[in-house]
Amino acid sequence: MTGVGSTFHSSREPVCFRKVINDAGIATFRSPEAAVDAFSNIALFYQNQQLLQQTPPPLSQLGKPDQAGAHILIESVLAERRKVLTEMESKALLAAFHIPITHTILARSPNEAILIARQLGYPVALKIDSPDIAHKSDVQGAALDVLNAASVRDTYNDMIATVRRLRPEARINGVTIQKMSGKKRGRELYIGMVTNQPSGPVITFGAGGTMIELIDDRAVELPPLNQFLSQRLIQRVRSADTLGEWRGAPPCQAGSDRAHPFAGLGNGVRITATARNGHQPADRRRIRSTSSRRPHRRRSSGAVAP
Repeated sequence: MTGVGSTFHSSREPVCFRKVINDAGIATFRSPEAAVDAFSNIALFYQNQQLLQQTPPPLSQLGKPDQAGAHILIESVLAERRKVLTEMESKALLAAFHIPITHTILARSPNEAILIARQLGYPVALKIDSPDIAHKSDVQGAALDVLNAASVRDTYNDMIATVRRLRPEARINGVTIQKMSGKKRGRELYIGMVTNQPSGPVITFGAGGTMIELIDDRAVELPPLNQFLSQRLIQRVRSADTLGEWRGAPPCQAGSDRAHPFAGLGNGVRITATARNGHQPADRRRIRSTSSRRPHRRRSSGAVAP
């Protein structure tokens, strides 16, 4: 959108000058600041008109969520007076709303871990599974790029021993095993749903990773979303620049299609937001985006609130 205008820095210019310019269809302003304010209002009006014309896709086009199963899961967690889901519980909840997740299997012994890793294929990631540990990295409860059976066995034993030493009161269900994405130069991003006062459930997006709270790069948008609104949400965070060509890494998506993989995740979070029924079923989700058409999930966790 382009425009032409003129400004007069003094009120002593002949009125005929202003009339000639106005008759030519060119706006006149008494100061540059007034001209900037006017064009800013025009741009804001244009953006608001675009937002008013957005129509989200109907929910009938998406798979019907398993709300009953999701409620049973949440109620069981609340019955234990917990507010944070384990990794396995989080992924079960996300799967109930057809949000894509990584294939993750719980191992309760080193031998089980070796068999699962062999089934999934190396390299794999090992993570402690405990309802009492929300941040695995704080207790050395996560290991990435484990390459063979001997490393899986040693990592499993060392992880269990370390967690029991650092958190002796924590209940340990075992260690989860999942295959590494295999994609290099990925970007860690975040998408989720939080409760915002007074708006209620909102969809959030931003930079992910272990330093997510420190970086604090996120934007929020009211559900539901469509392609345009998803793209707008992505563009409002600083980390959006990394989705293009970034220090030798290929772009995740080109042009307007860049938002497409995240729009699908946004629809799943959208259904979760509309079905929350007094709970906060999905508080945080981290995904790893690469140059392929499909985003690769790396971590996920969840929280519930009565």
